[in-house]
Amino acid sequence: MKGRRLRFWLYRWHRRGGLAAAVIIILVTVSGIALNHTGDLELDSYYPQSSLLLWPYESAIEIRQGISTKDGWLHVFNQQVLLDAKVLGECSRLIGFASTDREMLLVCEEQWLLLNSDWTLLELIDPAFFQLEHIKSIGSGEQRFAVQVDSGHWYVLDLETYSALLLSKADFISVPYELTSLPLSVDSSRNKTISWQRLLLDMHSGRWLGKYGVWLVDLAAIILLFLALSGCWIWFSKARKS
Repeated sequence: MKGRRLRFWLYRWHRRGGLAAAVIIILVTVSGIALNHTGDLELDSYYPQSSLLLWPYESAIEIRQGISTKDGWLHVFNQQVLLDAKVLGECSRLIGFASTDREMLLVCEEQWLLLNSDWTLLELIDPAFFQLEHIKSIGSGEQRFAVQVDSGHWYVLDLETYSALLLSKADFISVPYELTSLPLSVDSSRNKTISWQRLLLDMHSGRWLGKYGVWLVDLAAIILLFLALSGCWIWFSKARKS
């Protein structure tokens, strides 16, 4: 009688335990098989881009920035500044952008790009000509461009004489364009940090689920051990009875 009750209890919890651990066991098994073939699959050379997979790593992934204009996004990729996919010129770091009715000025760290309203390059300007300290912002007003330096002062630019005039008041300066995070439609391959190998290793160990993930994997392993032992007991108890 006791043996029958124990077998019934084990059979019931055998099924429940299998269902509870199934998802984690499948995840661990699939990731383990993939990791065994890391070299063949080149898992360390490819990077997932799905936000669903990358949510635990948001703080570790560098989000590129750009400037939204009426004609598209200005951003830097491979040492070039682009308007969406159109290359405008060389640029290692984008600082700012401003426009007037006739011209646009795109400020990069090592050079400035003067463009017309059709995004055609008119001139490359060396910022050293203006003898200004580090520039942190650019704006426009009254058909002129102005830049703000680290001290907070604004200087209006004369692009014909390559001179800069300190402004006592900058009330007429407008700064409509600012650097913001690029949308996925433009920056579709933002992740260059977390490889598939790293992702699968974290899934396999449970670290992908955070500090409690390892314990979940441990719990799944204990349930799996219970399934093996209870299954053996159920099978042998039936075999003895028959």
